[in-house]
Amino acid sequence: MERVLFVDDEANILSGIRRNLRRRYEVFTAEGGQAGLEALEREGPFAVVVSDYRMPGMDGVEFLARVRAQSPHSVRMMLTGQAEMSAVIGAINSSKIFRFLPKPISRDELIGALDDALEQYRLITAEKQLLEQTLSSSVKALVDLLGMVNPVAFSRAARVKRCVAWLVGRLEPPNPWEFELAGLLSQVGCATIPAETLEKVFAGQQVSEDEAEMVAHHPHTSYCLLREIPRLERVAAMIARQNDPDDPSGPLADDEEVRLGAQLIRLATHFDDLVSRGGSPRQAITELGRADPPFAPEHLRLLEAYDADEERSMTVRAVSLRDIAPGMVLDEDVLASNGVVVISRGQEVTGALVMRLKNFDKGMGIRQPFRVRVPCFAPVAVSEESV
Repeated sequence: MERVLFVDDEANILSGIRRNLRRRYEVFTAEGGQAGLEALEREGPFAVVVSDYRMPGMDGVEFLARVRAQSPHSVRMMLTGQAEMSAVIGAINSSKIFRFLPKPISRDELIGALDDALEQYRLITAEKQLLEQTLSSSVKALVDLLGMVNPVAFSRAARVKRCVAWLVGRLEPPNPWEFELAGLLSQVGCATIPAETLEKVFAGQQVSEDEAEMVAHHPHTSYCLLREIPRLERVAAMIARQNDPDDPSGPLADDEEVRLGAQLIRLATHFDDLVSRGGSPRQAITELGRADPPFAPEHLRLLEAYDADEERSMTVRAVSLRDIAPGMVLDEDVLASNGVVVISRGQEVTGALVMRLKNFDKGMGIRQPFRVRVPCFAPVAVSEESV
């Protein structure tokens, strides 16, 4: 049953609406605009939100404009008397109201309008789901390709993404998926850089001027690859500005969320650099506190709890190729039989990675077992040996 919210300052009108429509829709009501926003926060999202125009404190135009900001996919309708229509018309653009309904309105007219609004909601959500599924599949293919072409870069990207996702979970910005995706795709431009160069850079070894320039340019390469993908414009801008979040000439320089995303990627990559080179998380955070340009103190404070939280949420086990599964995280380098690193530690296992490892094992052989980290809540059939 579809969920519909009615907002009016008259309790008897809301009571009549509930009585007449409860068998056809899942009806929620709220007395006044502020109560409506609280209901949206507590019970939402709603497919349709219907508001009276004339209410004390917050009129229907202001209320529906705030509904649009808080729940953009909800279809919004307004009940208004004919005498109020001219005053309302000039103010409705900010709310993008689907339909005006006259007061008083018959039950059949109201049901017809609600059914039209629900059909509009289904169209919006179906298009959104289709776009998100297409986007998700495209990103997965891109990430899997990076993992096969340049596993060193992919391993780093997986670690950066986990750190960014953890920080975003504490900061709770709008659209958290953009931040997590930006972390995961932050190293896509490294696909153009030789793996041996990346290994030297990530290990803190000296590189030539040409190699340093290639590495410095990878955020822009990533930006050029991603900016034309629908709905990834902000993700691409976060990645482009990861070396200098405060660059006023950078893409979407006036977007605070883009700036925050770039800051978090920069923090996560520098933290990963220091820890990957043998420093403890505490030592890494101390050094990051002395960085120039500085990192936000509140982000550093959050990062202090990150490593301990990661350890609590994962258990370390030894597995063979027969047991490895997507979702695991490599806790050590996976080595070929001749000692060459095939996949670096820290990389999250994907279906494509499992296939790559098994194919490599058929050709050169892989040393087994190797250590992985597994979410504590995930039951996994693995070897009895645990580390």
